[in-house]
Amino acid sequence: MAPIRLGIIGCGIAANKLHWPALQKLKEQFEVTMVCNHTEPKAKTFAQRVGDVPYVLQYEQLIEDPKVEAVSIMLPVELNYQVTKAALKAGKHVMLEKPLAVDTGQGKSLLDLTNASDKICMVAENFRYRPVYQTVRQLLEEKRLGRVYSMQWNVFNKITADNPYANTSWRINHKYEGGFVTDAGVHNIAVIRDLFGDITQGFAQSQSVNPKIGAIDQLQFLFKTHQNIHGQLNLNYSSTGCNENRLLISGSAGSLEIHHNRITISDNKGGKQTFTDDHDDGGYAAQYFDFYNAIRHDQPVKSSFYEGLMDLQTILSALQAAKGGRVIAFH
Repeated sequence: MAPIRLGIIGCGIAANKLHWPALQKLKEQFEVTMVCNHTEPKAKTFAQRVGDVPYVLQYEQLIEDPKVEAVSIMLPVELNYQVTKAALKAGKHVMLEKPLAVDTGQGKSLLDLTNASDKICMVAENFRYRPVYQTVRQLLEEKRLGRVYSMQWNVFNKITADNPYANTSWRINHKYEGGFVTDAGVHNIAVIRDLFGDITQGFAQSQSVNPKIGAIDQLQFLFKTHQNIHGQLNLNYSSTGCNENRLLISGSAGSLEIHHNRITISDNKGGKQTFTDDHDDGGYAAQYFDFYNAIRHDQPVKSSFYEGLMDLQTILSALQAAKGGRVIAFH
């Protein structure tokens, strides 16, 4: 079966460091035929990197090209709606980088576009495809922990001046609520929802320690899911002296700890078992393979616009709860 002729819109960090390495693993599934960036140096450099393909500076030129069958959009969040709308109108399938939109209203409008189109639309939420979380799901389904009743996820790191994301103006001067908390936090929300169901109520606190990286850089979120699992998500992007990404799941028969790509199960008798996946690429190749199967084999995508909207709505509701200082119901 012929590879999908893919156009890439946005030749920045995500395209170079995340998407292109994944696409190189799927040469039989995808062929990059054109790229676009509003600044020529980035467009030209990336075009050369992916095989000396044509490049353009206006996304309209790319989506109107008949050689382009699908597009991968990696732009500032505030541009997602207008570019996706134009791409669907031109008859292209769409992969859209997360977060889905600047707010839930725009997210719902994007979902409406999807529902009115026969083209495949998916959000590039790579955490939904990471092998480590797929293994956790399997272990939970096997009842390895007995009855799960709580989870705690600590994400502590420091976004410093030399971090490439800290030098991205649209992230620092963000036009969407939450800044880094939203941009990165939707990853964690996607995993929480996939493993434990939708969040039904919660309380949150937020603050800014380093205004140079956006309006908010910390969020403490206490919540309950519809599976009656109590959780805590702590996001801190200005953590000095502590770097941690640790998810702890507690059950009646033991606990499960995830640290990066390593899973450790401890039972109530003192036994331990460890699972490590050294081939976890972050889920990027798997998400593109899902996109391919949806287009070529009419299979539903795991990371739909609906799921992206629910992830966004949840993190924005947590931020709203933090502003109000009260427990709120999530819808």
